[in-house]
Amino acid sequence: MGTDIHMYVEIDRGKGWETGDEWDSGHVPYDLQVYTGRNYRLFSRLAGVRRDWDIEPISKLRGIPEDACREVRRLWNDYGEHTPTWLRLDEILNADIEESQAFLDAIRGLPLRYNLDPEKIRLVFWFDS
Repeated sequence: MGTDIHMYVEIDRGKGWETGDEWDSGHVPYDLQVYTGRNYRLFSRLAGVRRDWDIEPISKLRGIPEDACREVRRLWNDYGEHTPTWLRLDEILNADIEESQAFLDAIRGLPLRYNLDPEKIRLVFWFDS
């Protein structure tokens, strides 16, 4: 059994953080999730999870944001397993991520998709094992 990431997009249009994902019956369909890969080197870089390599995480773990949107908060309360944290998109884009081109390709288009600057987009995520 491996470790998987559960990643959700939140956006701030000036009225607080809201979901940026498309939800269906309380979940984001797998094929619409921003990233679903299983890359342990990336997990180490994002959150220090599965640190089998000497890779420094972008930030210390932050937990679920106090101002998380209701959809993400509910999903974490119902199904979250371990190592919750979040990163703003600008933090990720400014980090030296070499662990996953697929992840970078998935997130680089988010500012255009939402017509927002990267600091107004954050990824909230946790892991299961």
